[in-house]
Amino acid sequence: MEKQSTAKGFSLLGLAGITSKFLAVLYVPILTLILGNIGNGIYNAGYMMYLLVFVVTNSGVPVAISKLVSEQVAKSDYAASFRTLKISGILLLAAGTLTSILTAVFAKEFATLIKWPEAYLTILALSPTMFFTAVSCTFRGYFQGRSNMKPTSMSQVMESAVNSALTIVFAYFMFRFGVQQAAVLGITAADEVKLLAVKYAAAGGTVGTSVGALISAIYLTSTFLKSKREILREIEEYQTEALSGYSNRKILRKIFEYAIPITVGQIAIY
Repeated sequence: MEKQSTAKGFSLLGLAGITSKFLAVLYVPILTLILGNIGNGIYNAGYMMYLLVFVVTNSGVPVAISKLVSEQVAKSDYAASFRTLKISGILLLAAGTLTSILTAVFAKEFATLIKWPEAYLTILALSPTMFFTAVSCTFRGYFQGRSNMKPTSMSQVMESAVNSALTIVFAYFMFRFGVQQAAVLGITAADEVKLLAVKYAAAGGTVGTSVGALISAIYLTSTFLKSKREILREIEEYQTEALSGYSNRKILRKIFEYAIPITVGQIAIY
């Protein structure tokens, strides 16, 4: 499997980060112009709720996967690194599926909890993203642990590009849809029409986040499947599984040992 030097790996990640920030600089002012102050508040409230759930479920595990896989690959224990991918994948996919369902089912309650009931549609629209990011985080941690930063960098750029384009498009069209809905409902007061329109527009603005995360997950999954034959060949070649000190229980314990402090730290910063 392709590997890069530490310097090249960090360069790829840095370039991807800069590109993502640049794309954000382009679309955020346009989104703010569409949403206005009230709509921007609704959008940010819903998005912050999503970020909190993301931090709890996804912030620590990818780093734990990367660290653990790196240790195993350094010992040429490719069988253990592959099992680490499978175990962490099951863990993250279960968490992603559960949080997606709970976020969708209790979107109204979450919106009320954060004192932004208008953000209900925004939170609902973001709920599938929890699952897509779980897939992405699993593979990013695995590839980074194998010193292959290209998939992570490419997926970040693709996700940001799709997010930037679709956020603006869907926010605009959902704003117009909201205005049409106001007419259908017989709402004529300008303030009420605008509030309904920006509620829909804020939800539409999150579509880019969800689709961008989906594209990232598809790309990373495809990249892994293309590399799977080589990964299995490495396992056969080194035949280290019988001598491995990494049982499934130990792998799971290590993931939690590495992930929990990182997650707690991220929550404290949040």
